Amino acid sequence: METSKPYYLAEGEAGPDCGTLSGVSRVRPLGNAWAGPFFMAGINELVVRRSVSLQPKVYPKDLLYHERQVTGRGAKGLFSAVALSLGTMV
Repeated sequence: METSKPYYLAEGEAGPDCGTLSGVSRVRPLGNAWAGPFFMAGINELVVRRSVSLQPKVYPKDLLYHERQVTGRGAKGLFSAVALSLGTMV
């Protein structure tokens, strides 16, 4: 699928291939809350990379952009983050 390419919508020179984040992570600024992948991240990241390619003087050349969804703290937050991660793999 063409949209699986990280710079599919971008014009000109492609930036770093940072891919889309998957899996579970902790968000320290939010008190070690758990986070999982945001279901719209794949599309939103393409749009952001397109914006960067259209305005190269506004953004740094090595800009990395990812989206995550915070699911909360503790066991419930971890379980929700794992469920999101598994749900986005399908």
